[in-house]
Amino acid sequence: MLNKNHIGSFLISLIVMIGGLTVYHIFFDEPTIVFQNGNLARNVSAEKASDFQKLPDFGPIAQRNLPAIVFINTIKTGENGLITNSSGSGVIISPTGHIVTSTHVISNAEKIFVTTFDNKTFEAKKIGKDESTDVAVLKIDNPNSSFASFGDSNQLSIGEWIMLIGNPFKLRNSVSVGVVSAKNRTLDILGESSIESYIQTDAMANPGNSGGGLFNKTGQFMGMISAISTNTGMFQGYSFAIPSNIVKKVAFDIINFGVVQRAWLGITIKNIEGEKGVIIERVNRNSAAFDCGLNAEDKILKVDGVRVLNVSQFEELISQYKPGDKISIDYNRRGELKKTEAVLKNNLNTTDLIVNRSDDVLLNLGFILRDLTSKEKSELGINGVMVVSVIQNSKISNANIEPGYIIKTINGKSISTVDDFIKNYNDCSGKVQLKGIYRSYPGIFPYVFYK
Repeated sequence: MLNKNHIGSFLISLIVMIGGLTVYHIFFDEPTIVFQNGNLARNVSAEKASDFQKLPDFGPIAQRNLPAIVFINTIKTGENGLITNSSGSGVIISPTGHIVTSTHVISNAEKIFVTTFDNKTFEAKKIGKDESTDVAVLKIDNPNSSFASFGDSNQLSIGEWIMLIGNPFKLRNSVSVGVVSAKNRTLDILGESSIESYIQTDAMANPGNSGGGLFNKTGQFMGMISAISTNTGMFQGYSFAIPSNIVKKVAFDIINFGVVQRAWLGITIKNIEGEKGVIIERVNRNSAAFDCGLNAEDKILKVDGVRVLNVSQFEELISQYKPGDKISIDYNRRGELKKTEAVLKNNLNTTDLIVNRSDDVLLNLGFILRDLTSKEKSELGINGVMVVSVIQNSKISNANIEPGYIIKTINGKSISTVDDFIKNYNDCSGKVQLKGIYRSYPGIFPYVFYK
């Protein structure tokens, strides 16, 4: 006959056995895999299957756009003279072989090689870059290149399906898909005076995807991958793309003008807590905003009919215009709705388009030039061309010419444009003498070098 002690021991043993079996089944027992007869798994209804069939088919879109994606390999000299290389992606945007990529992909590169979808490799020429948007332009000598077609990134919706194509970890022509998770993200990774209004997606991107394309379900190029959110350096859930409207504006400015024609309204703004729109903190004197009557404390609600959401989206909208463009602005002044029109200006506070010339003849000399603006000509009372930048160890730097120098004559012949300078320089032989001024210093400064 069992006594109380035996019963207690039995119950304890039973509990231990049940606990052991439970742990085994949870952690060690492998599930049984059962193949189902028919096309549908037992736990998937016909209704759910039809939902899956409604998902977009990215196959045709991938086949159409893969030839527009290139693999970029850069070579640079690192510390101690060691040669290093890095890689990334790019998108061909024209049949002439122009390519957009991220500025950080080609930063400090001494040589840039581009491999196309059909395994042809070209040495690329750097056309220009814009640090404030992380957009750069390259060119390869590949006539009739396949290219991507730009879409309007303003029309991209949160939750919309998208596809990424790039070269993560040098795995060329890789495709991933996801949705638009958010728009107008600011990451504070480009520094002051930057324009950040990223498209956030949950499509997978990794090192090497930078410069690659983001496409919508109709195959339009809607953005360029620039960053990922990560604590490890690898993909951890979100990737970020520069909107195609910014990429397009910056790229074609660089191609056509040599520099981005950035438009300025001339205001300092901040977000409105709990509201859509932006509020003006300060209006710069003689700016576009000043000229059209905007004041501090005005709340900007729309730009050309587009609803303003926040600071990053507002900056994205303005970045799509150039100096001289006219925009309509809807705003709220102390509860009263008003409307005005502003003619945007450049950073020199004029409506001129500023073209930095980097023709081969100028680069061989060692500088980049631009024409004077109408305002500069009026204020200085002279004609000439401005030295924008000087290349180290060139003829121009060895002659001690500094950026900001305004060239008035070359070998005694007056010049008014960069074309004048190039024509007269080509006519020179031997000694070349430049005469000009610096705005901050009195007198004429002559410089001499030999052709």
